[in-house]
Order: sequence, then C-alpha cells, then structure tokens
Amino acid sequence: MDEKETKEKSSYLPGIVGAVIAGLIVAAIVGVVKYQYDINKQLQDEISRINGPQRDPLPVGAPKPSPPAGGNEVREDSIGLEAYDKPGGKYIVGTSGEIDFKHNLEGHLTGSIHVDRLPNGTYLLCLNGEVGREGNELFAKKFNNGEGYYDFPSFKVDAEDTGDKPFDVRLKAGDYNVKVFVKDMNDDYKVVLYNDELRFTVR
Repeated sequence: MDEKETKEKSSYLPGIVGAVIAGLIVAAIVGVVKYQYDINKQLQDEISRINGPQRDPLPVGAPKPSPPAGGNEVREDSIGLEAYDKPGGKYIVGTSGEIDFKHNLEGHLTGSIHVDRLPNGTYLLCLNGEVGREGNELFAKKFNNGEGYYDFPSFKVDAEDTGDKPFDVRLKAGDYNVKVFVKDMNDDYKVVLYNDELRFTVR
C-alpha cells in the first residue's frame, strides 16, 4: 500500500469514529427518555390506583353527584334548585334553593330545604318519578300516566320563618332517581323551583 492510499484511508477514520459516537449518544438519549417515560407511567398508575378514577370538574352551579349506594354507611349530599321556567309553572326572577340530605338510611330520607327570594306563602316539596327511571315503582301513589310521586309536609315562607325547613319522610327501600319540585300552594300548586335529578338510596 503506497503513501497516498494510506492517507486516504486515514482521512475516513474521523468521520467513522464521529458517526459511531453520535450513534451511541442518540441511543443513550433514547434510553434515558424511555426510562423516564416508564417511571412517570408507573407513578401515574400508582396515583390512579390510590385516588381512584378522576372525574371531570362539574360546571358552576351543577348539583353534586350522589355517592354510589352500598353498605350501611350513611351518606350526605346536596343539590341545587333552580327557578322553574317551563310551561305550567310560575317563573320567579332571582329565586333559588338547595336541599341537603342524608340517605342510605333504613326506611327513610332526612334533610332540609333552604329557599331564597320566594314570596311569603305556603309551599310543597315533592318528589316525582318517571316511568323507566329508578324508584318510580317504589312510590305508593301514582298519576294516571304511571309516574309515581311523594308530597312532603308543606312549609311556610314568611318574615318570621326564614331558616332551613327540615324533613324526615318514610320511603320504601331501593335506589331512587327522581325529579324534585317546589310548588306554590297559594297559586294552584304551580311549580316554582325544581331539579331534574335527585339520586338517593333507602335501605
């Protein structure tokens, strides 16, 4: 091999060595990234296992979901009430309400209702079932269309009685998914407040 060929081959060595080094660096970086990804995934899986499945945040003003039934633990929950703006009701600007309740109790549902900006008068809190929804068949009373219902004792709203109105009613055991209405007894029982979904359990 002459001197010229030796020089030409020698000139290739830096490029080959550089390529090998670059390949090793890339492989090392890929390995580190994959390792970090695997570690992060393991951490996320462990967090999910501890905390349970994550839920999307509720929009402002949405009722809180009732906890799942099961066991004998007493459960506490609440839902909001909105002004009724549908046909057959009486829309009152600015009125609202909230129901706080305990359920998964044996044979009854207990809690209280709070209302804001309802005119003085006598009102009726009602549960209304719907054919095909949980709990409808558990109501002793039914309308002609097959929808079950339960009327709570009436309550008054006046200057001397503005606090929460407690209730404790007996119901058949089972899971309920019903509508809630507040009706104005002074105006042909027109609905003034409502929520389309109240879920609870009676043992």
